[in-house]
Amino acid sequence: MDFYSIKMRASKNKSGNSVHISGAEKIVDKDEIKICSIEDNILRLEALPITQADIETIKDGYSEIKKQISNIDISKADEII
Repeated sequence: MDFYSIKMRASKNKSGNSVHISGAEKIVDKDEIKICSIEDNILRLEALPITQADIETIKDGYSEIKKQISNIDISKADEII
């Protein structure tokens, strides 16, 4: 089975230069490439505010992330995380 690395990079323009802010990587099977690399559906956002949430478990953390994503009207939170 072949695996592929799908990478995301967030950046901002600063004085004409692209400055790296954040990134993500997902390792996928060949059959999943089209699902997670559809360029027509790229969502471009302004930088999100920094927030802090006190949580006790990983499950609580995922719930909080989903809630925060929903608060900014982004659908499909499960797919984003």
